[in-house]
Amino acid sequence: MRTHQRLLLCVFAAACGGRIDTSDPDLIDTADAAVAIDGARADGNGGVVDSGVDTGVDTGHYGPGGRRVVGSLVCAKQPHPLAKYFAEMTAFEAASVPAFRRMQRELTAHRAPRALVRAAARSERDEIRHARTMSSWTRRTGGTPARARIARFRKRSFEAFAIENAVEGCVFEAYGALLNCHQARAARSPALRKTFGAIARDEIRHAALALAVDEWARARLDASALDRIRTATAAAFAKLEDELEKPAPAFARDVGLPPPQVARALIAELRAATG
Repeated sequence: MRTHQRLLLCVFAAACGGRIDTSDPDLIDTADAAVAIDGARADGNGGVVDSGVDTGVDTGHYGPGGRRVVGSLVCAKQPHPLAKYFAEMTAFEAASVPAFRRMQRELTAHRAPRALVRAAARSERDEIRHARTMSSWTRRTGGTPARARIARFRKRSFEAFAIENAVEGCVFEAYGALLNCHQARAARSPALRKTFGAIARDEIRHAALALAVDEWARARLDASALDRIRTATAAAFAKLEDELEKPAPAFARDVGLPPPQVARALIAELRAATG
């Protein structure tokens, strides 16, 4: 594992109270497990259609985090805000499924190391499981899972691929993993803490994958492209910080979302670890 990956995993370990073994090879290795998402089917371009979840919307008021794609969110009226939170989380998790499928295709097309392609495939399976888990929590709280529709993916340049990975993987998804680490410690319900702990472990691995892809991609780009990646990354961190100005939802403590001062500290640690 590269030095910067170990550094980032140490940040996650601190957020998890030191319970992450950063030497564990399973954090970056792949495993075979066949899973399918209930009621979902994928179109030929990676978009999820009629999945019960509408995809691609920024997590906004709940603390931005997670790999985003372009799309729309259709969420039925929920009985209360907590049910709406889980309903939307179902959508966001499902949105990552075709995003990782696209990553596999692009990594393969650009002749990336096989280990990266395998890790992206495992990440896709992880997100299917996460969507199922959040769907279960939605129903447990009396809600109906949101529905996801994703804009069709279009062919893009290698630089555009690298910028998206830097922004969505190294910033938003990595921060989402930090949020999950915090939730695994701070959520009020033991069952929720267990849920977020399981998701956090997967998301830590996804963040390590994003960093590995970033390192591989940067070696293939010229100086001007690297400058554009730095600019895009800086803007992503600024967006994270701007989101903290929004008022916290009433259920923030129930699901273990960090208060603004803690969230700012997490962002600062992430920026330092990925800089």
